[in-house]
Amino acid sequence: MSKKKQNKLYSLPVDYIFNLIIETEDDISGAIELISHFVDSSSIKENKYVFGLACEIVSSGLGVLDLIDKEIETAILVDESEEVIIPQSVLEVLQNLVVANYYASKALRRTFYSAALH
Repeated sequence: MSKKKQNKLYSLPVDYIFNLIIETEDDISGAIELISHFVDSSSIKENKYVFGLACEIVSSGLGVLDLIDKEIETAILVDESEEVIIPQSVLEVLQNLVVANYYASKALRRTFYSAALH
């Protein structure tokens, strides 16, 4: 017999969600600029590792924004606490996307490139 996994609920501060949105949008914009640079200069072949990291930042970032957007539409707000209730399954996916974005950004910085906007 398999036990059904109970989907617990967690709360996230609204401020955290808004900050995550802003940081993620900035990361995506910077990564898109980097991708555009490589495409415009026809240097993808020479920089395929960096290009791949930039693509990963865009992909995971868009996943974060899409997931947050879907959750905000159906979110349960906790009275007066400025927190949003999120199911465990959604939180796990969000964590995975944020971690993927973090490690891709960290690896990109080690190459002396950055997705941060200057």
